[in-house]
Amino acid sequence: MQKASRASEPFTAKRENWTSRLGFVMAAAGSAVGLGNIWRFPWLVACAAIFDALCRVGELTRDWKP
Repeated sequence: MQKASRASEPFTAKRENWTSRLGFVMAAAGSAVGLGNIWRFPWLVACAAIFDALCRVGELTRDWKP
């Protein structure tokens, strides 16, 4: 009879746990802030680009006379 390979054995490694509730809350808050910044960055870039385009149009049309 052959011995079972390691791949077929169940994986029973012990997982790490949070040492305190405060640590978990701080990590969750940090993740939320980071996700918010990732979400907000494209919005800020788009607003800045639109504002820049409007300023350039304003510069070009400032001295325009019909």
